[in-house]
Amino acid sequence: MRITIIGPGIMQIPPVGWGATEILINDHAIKLRELGHQITVVNEKNLEKRKKLILKSNPQIIHLHYEDYLSNKELYPNANFYFTAHYPYTDQYIKYSSIFKSKYKYKFLRFLVNIIPNKILILFRFDEVLLSLILYFPKFIKIISNSNKKIICISKNNAETYKSYGYSEKLFLFQNYINEKSISFQKSNFNHLAICVGKIESRKNQSKLQKINKLFFVGPIADKSFDHKNKNYLGEWNREELYRNLTSFSTLVLLSKGEAHALVVPEALVAGLGVVVSEEASANLDRNMEFIDVVPLRYIQNISYLNQIIENNIKKSSSRRKEIREYGIKNFSLIKFAEEYPPLYDDN
Repeated sequence: MRITIIGPGIMQIPPVGWGATEILINDHAIKLRELGHQITVVNEKNLEKRKKLILKSNPQIIHLHYEDYLSNKELYPNANFYFTAHYPYTDQYIKYSSIFKSKYKYKFLRFLVNIIPNKILILFRFDEVLLSLILYFPKFIKIISNSNKKIICISKNNAETYKSYGYSEKLFLFQNYINEKSISFQKSNFNHLAICVGKIESRKNQSKLQKINKLFFVGPIADKSFDHKNKNYLGEWNREELYRNLTSFSTLVLLSKGEAHALVVPEALVAGLGVVVSEEASANLDRNMEFIDVVPLRYIQNISYLNQIIENNIKKSSSRRKEIREYGIKNFSLIKFAEEYPPLYDDN
């Protein structure tokens, strides 16, 4: 089949360093080519250039990974059209439904956001997640009101959110999968330490977590309150360094206020690490597994509690490396991607 996958055009595919969506697109393209399909990756911000590249590929299937391009209907020829959103807070529209399902409440808050700079709102303790949801809401409405596409959801919660806001077209549940062959694994000779990987920003709480014993940080810094001089900051790693070094730790920590399905979690599992994640970062995980700890949002600021749960996870996970890796491969390998990728098996 001729399949065209459309990326944001913000960074190259594959990315040199960070860029989970770009990594996914690259992995999907490689796997689909291995299966014998003709794959074109269009990763172009310029509208005219993007249009030419799409038309040239003459696709039977289009899979778009960026909601900003949904409105450009003229770009998409008579092909089966699929869309995946990677926005981290989609499922929280249910939590705030009393605002977003009330025309007047939303309009009032939108008015405030339009006239008051975001930095001022946050300074006066305006909820950061709610602010993001308000700004994203026009895109969210565009997603659920556009009937000429099929939505591929990367978590069950996202699918339920679209339905609760009236989306009645076809929905597919299809989580993120990873190429486990690219990730190193050590059954022994690892550190009994925890690591937090990803862009350092307020959404992921890293600056507050620097007080935790045995927790180290890797990633580009976007939060000025984070102490980059602290010995627990290891700097930025490129993708190869991450896949090589991740297995040197015992536990991954991701205490984020919102994640659709963070790619680093299955990457860590395949590397043999246990995980300590927030409720909002726990999509697609089996909470019954001993090496998976899910922290309720109300405890994310409780350093004493977090210290204890991370210490316990390090101890539990250190003796289960092989079991953790097997769980990661069984549930998140690209092998499953090949068996389940919706556009290949959709009966239309």
